Amino acid sequence: MVVRVVARDPYPLFDDRPDLVLVERTSQVEERFWRANRLVRKRYRERLEMAWIRNDAGLEGGVYELPELHLALDNGGAGMATADTSLQPLCEAIAKHKKALDFARAMMLDASVPTDFNLFRQIYMYFHPEDGDISSIKYRKDIPQHRLYLHEYCPPDRVQHRIENVFLWLRSEDAAKLKNPIKIAARVHYDLVRIFPFASNSGTVARLFMNIMLVRAGLAPAILHARDRNAYYDSLKGSLPQLVTLITTSIHDYLVNVNNMLEKSS
Repeated sequence: MVVRVVARDPYPLFDDRPDLVLVERTSQVEERFWRANRLVRKRYRERLEMAWIRNDAGLEGGVYELPELHLALDNGGAGMATADTSLQPLCEAIAKHKKALDFARAMMLDASVPTDFNLFRQIYMYFHPEDGDISSIKYRKDIPQHRLYLHEYCPPDRVQHRIENVFLWLRSEDAAKLKNPIKIAARVHYDLVRIFPFASNSGTVARLFMNIMLVRAGLAPAILHARDRNAYYDSLKGSLPQLVTLITTSIHDYLVNVNNMLEKSS
């Protein structure tokens, strides 16, 4: 579903302001998408949903096979206890991811809800409903040793302070001066993942939050492909411009993919 640039690519990718180019192209593709047959739109959304969850899990080192995704998403995990109890935890994890994705997509269309720390925590709650509510969420208490090869995380006692600074920056004049919504969303995502505020799902939550910011700015979502995992984590070691490029390319690829699908179905 999320593809590399193809030979029929109708969009040269980079420009002096690729964000403006991609905003215009997003509008064009969306208009064409909504003119397409309803069944075509439905099938595309279903395939996109699976690709989105599968690729995001792949970025975290997880592997979801298509039969597992179909089982969890088509049936909501129902019947797993009698079918194969060993798959129950996996289906539950996929179902939680689906609920978080549904919520994020709803928030992409509802700009009345601020893109602030409360929204970030609300996304997290879909992965960890056992935490109660956003007021009782706990930050991680230690350094995730198994992830140190990726980048250096802030000490647990600095998480609250660093998180507050991320969202203060997002509301600052410095962020507004950037103007480019891709750079702003990339910076927020970069900072949140390097903080790694929660014991688990910090990266997935940060990517969904980033996509809320992008879509609200008039852009298509940036669904980072699992095969870009190494480049993605390399960027988190200290190369924000590399992350901006990955996000820009992912938005572009999404538009190419939708455009090609519409051509085939017309």
